[in-house]
Amino acid sequence: MIVQRRDEVIDRWMERFQERLGPGIPPPTDVVDSVPRFLDEIVHQLTEPLQELEASARRVSGPHGRHRFFGGTDLRTVVLEFETILEVLVDMVIDYAPRVELAAWMRLHRWLFTGLKEAVATYTAARNQQLEEQTSEYLSFLAHELRNPVTSLSLALQVMRKRIGAEEKRSADIMARNIDRIMDLIDQQLVGLRLQAGVPVHPERLDAREALWHASTNLQPNATSKNQHIVIDAEPGLVFPGDARLVRSVLSNLIGNAIKFSHEAATIILRAHRTDSAIEIGVEDECGGLSEHAIDRMFEPFVQLGVDRSGHGLGLPIARQAMEAHGGSLRVRNIPGKGCEMIATFPMEQPTAEAQPPVQPAL
Repeated sequence: MIVQRRDEVIDRWMERFQERLGPGIPPPTDVVDSVPRFLDEIVHQLTEPLQELEASARRVSGPHGRHRFFGGTDLRTVVLEFETILEVLVDMVIDYAPRVELAAWMRLHRWLFTGLKEAVATYTAARNQQLEEQTSEYLSFLAHELRNPVTSLSLALQVMRKRIGAEEKRSADIMARNIDRIMDLIDQQLVGLRLQAGVPVHPERLDAREALWHASTNLQPNATSKNQHIVIDAEPGLVFPGDARLVRSVLSNLIGNAIKFSHEAATIILRAHRTDSAIEIGVEDECGGLSEHAIDRMFEPFVQLGVDRSGHGLGLPIARQAMEAHGGSLRVRNIPGKGCEMIATFPMEQPTAEAQPPVQPAL
């Protein structure tokens, strides 16, 4: 019946589709132009064996949904396409083939509903991919525009310090510390924006010991200024999947906090060990221990619990978000009278027989 009355099916579809869109709203040109071809594909696929029907619906409707997205058609219109085809075919059957077999009805319904789900899924996936790409481009631009002036200022300050006396160097030291704080805040905010926007993590095979070494080396001048010692207690070869930028942000935040809140001449211990299903990285400080009140609130945004209020209270909430984006967690272990240990848990990739890519340091 559909083949014999193909032109009438198309005409009815055009009329019904226009009614569903509403008066004065022209149907998208690409939708109108593709109706005959799409209808022919449906008819052809309905002759497939029953066990292959859903696969054929996905095969045809997936590219259809993606094409509609990049053609500028909204998702509501995509759904209306399928609904209108079903309504028109129901009307045609009532008018010309009221005794159609139930099995034929079931095939048609299964194909259209499977096709609709697949078209919506691919349309949504294409839209999400575009949003992620746009967000990544924006964040890259933002990072470039924010960091460049600060980097230039830092370089200019380094040159200036070679030409000034001891008295002016104290002022230059204050300026350098504030420049570092600004850069840290920029990095924190960019990581936070990335997580908030839902940009997916891009895991690489990272070595836990190397990740700790790189993060602690960058912060060694801060520890040296307080006579503190950083000790790494991690066996080599502890590999885990992680987004290098996010891992660097998490570890830098945890180590930076340990330095900031530990007393003069403290020893800060960086650990990494394997559990049954994860790699745990711990940063133990000598802050004196935490109260129950502090433990309950330390992961809340803008909360600052230490005497040093030079930060903005965003580091730990962002670090926890970064860990959750990895499918892991961030928790605290209190050591009363001594300090605390922040523990980041990274799910460990399962060993496979396939060749693995080389391990990348978390630079």
